[in-house]
Amino acid sequence: MKRPFWQRKYQSARGREYILMSTFVQDWAMLQRDNHSAARLQLDREKLDLARRQIEQTKEKKLRDVKAPMSDEDRRAIVAKIDEIMGIPPGTK
Repeated sequence: MKRPFWQRKYQSARGREYILMSTFVQDWAMLQRDNHSAARLQLDREKLDLARRQIEQTKEKKLRDVKAPMSDEDRRAIVAKIDEIMGIPPGTK
């Protein structure tokens, strides 16, 4: 009959304890790495969802009803942008 792995290398109780503890620590470390990887993946998913929501909100802000009346603030912003493009300094009107 073949001996268990912890009895093959060391015959003393101390050696067997060392092998068992070593195996336990290796398994525990592997589980911790997996937990860390899972947490990182979850964070990446949350970042992606947040980015998608921000993109959707930006699209909604950019698209406005073209038939809706324009506010004075919108008109001023358009005129200011045209003045900036044309090189006209602000406040020369």
